[in-house]
Amino acid sequence: MKMKHLSWITGLFLSGALWAQEVRIIDPVQGAYLSGEYEIVLSAADPKAVARTEIYVDNTPVLQRDGWVSTYTHDFGELIERRELYAVIIDKDGERYLSETIYTRELKINVEAESRIILLTAVVKTRGNKPILGLQRDQFSVFENGEPLEIQTFYNEYLPLDLVFLVDTSSSLRKEDGIARVKHAASTFLQSLEQGDSVNLYEFKSTPQKLVDFTTDRKRLVNRISELRAIGETALYDALHMALDDLKGRRRGRKAVVLFTDGRDSVYETPREKARLLRSGITRAQNQEVALYTIGLGKQVHKEAMMRLSEETGGRFHHADKPHKLPEVFDNIVLDLKHQYILGVYPKTSRSGFNRIEIKVRKRGAQVFSRKGYTRE
Repeated sequence: MKMKHLSWITGLFLSGALWAQEVRIIDPVQGAYLSGEYEIVLSAADPKAVARTEIYVDNTPVLQRDGWVSTYTHDFGELIERRELYAVIIDKDGERYLSETIYTRELKINVEAESRIILLTAVVKTRGNKPILGLQRDQFSVFENGEPLEIQTFYNEYLPLDLVFLVDTSSSLRKEDGIARVKHAASTFLQSLEQGDSVNLYEFKSTPQKLVDFTTDRKRLVNRISELRAIGETALYDALHMALDDLKGRRRGRKAVVLFTDGRDSVYETPREKARLLRSGITRAQNQEVALYTIGLGKQVHKEAMMRLSEETGGRFHHADKPHKLPEVFDNIVLDLKHQYILGVYPKTSRSGFNRIEIKVRKRGAQVFSRKGYTRE
């Protein structure tokens, strides 16, 4: 069969019909960072004339289907690697038309992977809450139980983020058009992240439900956010532990959970149960090198619990008394996530139990936000 690589065709007769055919890959674009599940979007000048659609990734067919197919979701894997994508359409006479090739970009992560090293993410800010950029390794000091540790690795450039976004959609969000404002602010937040950041999306009400697995595909995430409905109770701690389960097997580097809620956990009844789940969530996050960012909306939020989750793991707690304040809150979290330092240290102690970690910066007025320690079994 002949292969025609065309940018446009007009006035061409095939099988007695006017054919003006073109196939293009609309999404992803040239130079995109791809990982996880991503929706490939095609366009054709005359979709009705297409007898077969094919999509190739690295010269391997991932889709071969009769008729016109405008979208196809492909799993590009956990790593952000260089890929070659192109599409082929075949008309009813067997003519093949080839799209332009899309070349995606590789994003290497050179984070120390040795299991003995401890990775610490740190956000350094002024007292006016502005990020302090351009700090160097020799301006940081790390202490374990009060004893200094040597900094083995140091990163102050962009590294991709693995993020789990937990959105409370319990019934109380029906008030004051809350769910609509949450969806708008959450969608803006997701689109403000760096292109190479991979996001896993959950909603939680009576039970947590994963909506999208780790992906760099913003449109998939935003589409699912738009479908959220407010109903049910608040399974906050179940959602948190499921998020940590998902992050457990991810690459080392930058990992975070953003947890949005407008209330307290209403699934577990006793204070003792809730205290146990809170403590275990903090311990797991610390040991898995995950920063927890918590957002509380309204007056029913358990501020003390949310603050502990964040402060002990290197995240931040934000409170919004009204839904219209959520965009500013999400903007502040994006600012933190885009300006993190990563430090790698070898622990000195071999004692079991909790070991306190402290990071100090030689910079006047600097405030450091990082996890408070780790637990050795």
